[in-house]
Amino acid sequence: MTGRQRLCLTAFLPFLLSAQPDRITLENQYLKLQINPVGGRIEKLHMKERNLELTSKDGLLGDNFYHVPDARFFLTRLPYRYESGKNTLLLHARHSGGGIDFMDLKKNIRLPQDEAMVTVDYKFTNLPAAMADVEYGYWCQNFIGIPGKNKNCFFPCMNGIVTVPENESG
Repeated sequence: MTGRQRLCLTAFLPFLLSAQPDRITLENQYLKLQINPVGGRIEKLHMKERNLELTSKDGLLGDNFYHVPDARFFLTRLPYRYESGKNTLLLHARHSGGGIDFMDLKKNIRLPQDEAMVTVDYKFTNLPAAMADVEYGYWCQNFIGIPGKNKNCFFPCMNGIVTVPENESG
């Protein structure tokens, strides 16, 4: 083996050791979630009983801050650190740039074992290095829908899918 080959392997080894799975799955008897740690989004929300995929395009939980122009879609492209447990996933982001240098964001996605719902709790912390109070205007971009259906605004519930009538949707 030449020195050059050893160097390539040595440079590649830390990447292999630090690699995290591409997607994390949470599942119970009703729902199956597929979460991408890049952007911290739920990319797939599958209702098992009806065999319906409830997400489309970029999925759910696209974290944004409306009053910080540089922060729009900033977090949707960056990796979140995470800890997974049984039916829970804690995502954590602290990124420089995007106008949110002094914010720590945590979101806990829970899929209770006996329920057909997903709970997401957010915690935003203004870091001491900010040396000032900061107000963040959070909003979340979600893409839901069923391809080929005219009515694509719906809400999963215990009784199946409830569609929003076209005359009531905005």
